Amino acid sequence: MYGIVEDRLFRTVGDTLAAASPTPAREEIRIFEASDGDVAVSGQTPPAQAMAFAVLLGWLSNRGPRPIPTTARERVPQWVRQHLGQGPADAVDRVVGILGTADERQAALAEPADELGGDFLPAMVWMAAALVAIYGGGDAASWLGPPEQ
Repeated sequence: MYGIVEDRLFRTVGDTLAAASPTPAREEIRIFEASDGDVAVSGQTPPAQAMAFAVLLGWLSNRGPRPIPTTARERVPQWVRQHLGQGPADAVDRVVGILGTADERQAALAEPADELGGDFLPAMVWMAAALVAIYGGGDAASWLGPPEQ
């Protein structure tokens, strides 16, 4: 199922870029929420949403051969503001620390997750889309895909 979630998120990043809209991310996360419906266990993160979070965190956590430039913490929210709007940019501003150090990432994942509610995972998609647009030439598969061995 992880591969399915990852494929869907690749497409969602591409759709976000193509539409220049926050809507594809919100719609895809709603699909994950709906698919979790009957299988969610009380007190645990529902499985499709947990997998989406894991995929997105892997893309955004600044590990691997394609390190995220330090300028991304400024450029990503600017790109989101310009292309997706003020509301999505406000959400990204709350979680942009994910692109930083382990301590910054932890701070960005604590309270903002609760505060943003339904826009928490979409904000991560919007950051991924911004990284692809700014640093990956719009090619989600090559920028976000597994590093070449």
